[in-house]
Amino acid sequence: MHRHARRWVALSLVVLGASTVARVGHADELACSPPTFSGVARALPGGQLSGCAVTLDWKKSSTACGPLRYNVYRSTTPGVPPGPGSLLASCVTGTTYRDQAVTAGTPYYYVVRAEDASPGGGGPCQGGQEDVNAIELSSQPAGPWTTVTDGVEGESVYWDTAGGVGSNVWARTSSDAHVGAQSWLVADPDTPSDQSLTQLLPAVVPARFKLEFWQRHSTEAGLDDLYDGGVLEYSLDGGATWHDILDGDGVTVPANAARFLEGGYAGRIATGYQSPLAGRLAWGGESGGWQRVRVDLSDLAGRPARLRWRFASDESVAASGWWLDDVRFRATLACSACPFTAKGDFTGDGRPDLIYAGSGGAVVPLMLWEMDGAGLQSATWFEPRFLPGDSFSSIAAADDFNRDGRSDLLVKNRSTSTYEFWLMNGVTRMGSAVPLAGPYPSSPSTNVVASGDFNADGWPDLVWSVGNSSSLTLLIWTMNGVQKTGEIVPSPAGAGDSNWNVIAALDTNGDGNRDFIWYNWSTGKIVHWWMDANVQRIAGLFNTPDSAAGANWKVWAAGDYGVGPGGSACASDLFWVNYNSGNQVLWYEDLAATRTAGGFTSPTRPTVDPDGNAASWNLAGPR
Repeated sequence: MHRHARRWVALSLVVLGASTVARVGHADELACSPPTFSGVARALPGGQLSGCAVTLDWKKSSTACGPLRYNVYRSTTPGVPPGPGSLLASCVTGTTYRDQAVTAGTPYYYVVRAEDASPGGGGPCQGGQEDVNAIELSSQPAGPWTTVTDGVEGESVYWDTAGGVGSNVWARTSSDAHVGAQSWLVADPDTPSDQSLTQLLPAVVPARFKLEFWQRHSTEAGLDDLYDGGVLEYSLDGGATWHDILDGDGVTVPANAARFLEGGYAGRIATGYQSPLAGRLAWGGESGGWQRVRVDLSDLAGRPARLRWRFASDESVAASGWWLDDVRFRATLACSACPFTAKGDFTGDGRPDLIYAGSGGAVVPLMLWEMDGAGLQSATWFEPRFLPGDSFSSIAAADDFNRDGRSDLLVKNRSTSTYEFWLMNGVTRMGSAVPLAGPYPSSPSTNVVASGDFNADGWPDLVWSVGNSSSLTLLIWTMNGVQKTGEIVPSPAGAGDSNWNVIAALDTNGDGNRDFIWYNWSTGKIVHWWMDANVQRIAGLFNTPDSAAGANWKVWAAGDYGVGPGGSACASDLFWVNYNSGNQVLWYEDLAATRTAGGFTSPTRPTVDPDGNAASWNLAGPR
């Protein structure tokens, strides 16, 4: 071999690692080894924004011959070799996949394999080499991951009480409650016991999530030590191993003594008395009434966590026990649960917030009101703080465009008449803005007016209003994240009168399909178009009542802000703004387009910025 040829081969082996050299005729060519891949890492029940799903993820593979793609195989019986008959999806580019073509109650078995781009391998995506890992994981489908508050007033759908030691099993009780009539109680006996109230299914924890619950305890305690008491534990492997809430998991989660934001452990369980929790920090003794506990779960962000409240007693002296109520946590819902979404939720609490755009300046600042129903929790700036362009730039839509469980923004730059995605982590944009590629629909008046998943692929689509001063029609761009994949023309395509404008695309009747909420800028009336799975109108009806008292009231935001008196969970509520006073009113709606309650926000309107300086604001969404 020529000296220079040998030198090139040696350098190739160093740079490409797994590559080897094969001689074909008189030329030296690279023949890649199959990708190095550890297979599917997790198969989690749930994760879709609505309906049934199984969510898969895995660690990135490595190869010398890219680009790398992943192929997902599925069967309903274990041990089926991956092949054309079990291929569910090919050419997956990322390290996650949500299987939505599933049936509740059916166990599914998954294998994921990596495929490189080397020629002649015969892989199902790009004809490359596929690794041969046989890692198979199973899961049954479940519904969305969302934030819920369990007031313990109905049947338990989130918790498991089995598997403990002793007869003092956790049970609902009417002996005391923080709010309402019932709470959870585990009694404190005079014999050794070990009982847990355990979350049934894991749910992925969003960034900066705060667990909250109320507790009351009256357990055996001494002057210096606790004898009986309870702890909070978490598991990241489905319940195989458990860790105290302050401890690390020994792998990726660090120990953090500062996780309790409020209501931390009361003392330490004494040793030498047969308590299963001997020597551990715990809650116990006399709490003196109900106490709130808040726990920062930021260290668990992005991981599927289960929680359990574990109580233990020793060999003597009984007491009343430990009560829990109003637990606010991340849960995996049933497949039949209503379609909670991240639309407009920037704080990870499962409720939409309010977006405000400043007025009166050369550029437009952005502010978020974190809401709990109609009540303001806190105000904060978005980062970046200002919209691009001039004073006429605006928010076109707020939705979870990259499906990471956090709401994002679609921004319109009026100076350039272009749109860009802001992919958000809370109120902070992650990286640079991502342009929405054109060409956009051509018309004298063209605007994105709403977003929603119209083709049931799990990705929010964009609703365009296209037309002129006399007539407006709708056009839907189906999307795969920030990329357009197609178009849908609703039937009918418009209301026939340019005074009617779509202000929201939400499921207003609870059938799982996206509907349109129309607002007439002349009369102030609200109309609902209920759409089917083919985006064809099946019914149109006025809201009840059909308008607010006076033409100065305009609708500027919509979403599921909670259940008002007599209202329905997962209904689409309406935010009205009075253009004379600036006051805001929230209408709670049911699933029949009927207002069930209404009231002013608290405070009634924004008058200052997050720094406390006087400022003028316009409500900009979500919708």
